Amino acid sequence: MIGVQHQVVWYRWAESVEALRDSRRKAAGSRAWARYSKALRTMYTEHETKILVPAPVAAMTPLFVEAAIKGRPAAGGKKRR
Repeated sequence: MIGVQHQVVWYRWAESVEALRDSRRKAAGSRAWARYSKALRTMYTEHETKILVPAPVAAMTPLFVEAAIKGRPAAGGKKRR
């Protein structure tokens, strides 16, 4: 087999890129994070960090609100009971 067999993805939300950077700086200075990170390094062969910027959804918001008011599922979702 060739290529990635298993992939672990962490999704984190932050108020801003600067807040994310501050959080990463604090973790980098933590002994607990250093121990955790060292233990993890033995479990993977490749590491990649991506900082994703969400697409603006303000223009879509009325679609979700209207669907919720009418009791219909939002686009692509299932109806809640």
